[in-house]
Amino acid sequence: MLVRIDGEKIYISQDGDRFEELRLGDSPEAAYLKTLLRHEGADGRSVSVPIGSMIVASGGGSGKGEKPKHSRAPGSIGNSK
Repeated sequence: MLVRIDGEKIYISQDGDRFEELRLGDSPEAAYLKTLLRHEGADGRSVSVPIGSMIVASGGGSGKGEKPKHSRAPGSIGNSK
C-alpha cells in the first residue's frame, strides 16, 4: 500500500490503483497519523506501508507475556480435566 499526504489530506493507493483520499475526520489520531507521514517524508511523495500478517510479541497474551493467574472454572468449554 502506498500513502502520501498533500496539505491536510491523506491519500492511499492499494495494489497499484490510483490514489484515493482517506477521510479520517478531525481527530487526535488523524493528526498523529499526519505527523508520522510527514516525518517519513510522505509530504508530496508516496511512501510504502507494508500490510499483511502481524507478529505479536508473547502471542498476544498479557503485557508481560505471562499466562493468566486464574484458570477456567470447572465445566467450562476447553477444560481438559
